[in-house]
Amino acid sequence: MNLQDQVVSLELAKQLKSEGYKQEGLWWWRHIPKVITGGAIISAGYELLPNSSKRTYASGLKCKIVAPTVAELGEALPNKVVKNKKEYGIEITKEDGYWCIQYFWDDGYDGGECLGHQIFIDFEATTEADARAKMWLYLKKERLL
Repeated sequence: MNLQDQVVSLELAKQLKSEGYKQEGLWWWRHIPKVITGGAIISAGYELLPNSSKRTYASGLKCKIVAPTVAELGEALPNKVVKNKKEYGIEITKEDGYWCIQYFWDDGYDGGECLGHQIFIDFEATTEADARAKMWLYLKKERLL
């Protein structure tokens, strides 16, 4: 399994950071510095490094962004959310190459048969980490965290 399938993509990591996701974790996206003509230092992109990495750059580029893992995001998401006086439970599935995360509410059961299944909100992504990150961003925006 590819490590980048287990952590949030760079773009979603940037959004998480801007929305206040705690900058603590096992993995980080860090700038790769590049010196250009005249001695100016710019970013040549990002690399994924473990938090324990001793790699430092004398460039002054200080940008690093936490790349939360699937497990870290699992801890950050609530098992249930309450909206309009209904309690919705979390469900995560993988189908046809996409991860789906949703909060749902069942109308109850009759003889083991579900009487209805209402989805409050759902997101899809090609990785479980990105699906979880999208849900975290939504719940933060809606003040449900």
